[in-house]
Amino acid sequence: MPRGPSQPIVYLVDALEARRMLWLFCMACGHSHRTHPHTLARRGGGLQTLEQAAGKCRCRRCGSRDAMVFPSRMNFDGRG
Repeated sequence: MPRGPSQPIVYLVDALEARRMLWLFCMACGHSHRTHPHTLARRGGGLQTLEQAAGKCRCRRCGSRDAMVFPSRMNFDGRG
């Protein structure tokens, strides 16, 4: 059953169920990138929190691992 708009997205699997894209934001340089939740789930599984997933990301611009992950308002179609 799909998640309602008022239910919080805490885990990657929540973002997948809600069909929401994710934003990656570098705290060091401010670079941002929108990604599909499947991309992050392949690195550590869908049961990791968004915070845990952020710890496994590296900025493409400056190489920092100080990142935040949060849901986008944009939905995705298909598996991506």
